[in-house]
Amino acid sequence: MKKSLSNREEQILKLLLAEYSQIEICNILKLSQGRVSDVKAMIMEKWEVDTIVGLVKKAIERGYLNII
Repeated sequence: MKKSLSNREEQILKLLLAEYSQIEICNILKLSQGRVSDVKAMIMEKWEVDTIVGLVKKAIERGYLNII
């Protein structure tokens, strides 16, 4: 089943895919490091991936990141 992401999850995912660090994301979105980490973990759980590489692969599959 294809689980959709919340607006906040999409925001954080897009920043991760743009190569922002978790600390930079915290500063941009005015969130705690724990919150950013929790949201990243929720995305990974929804998409059933265990690594950042798996997260990137799923993002490509789902159209969040285009490879030329």
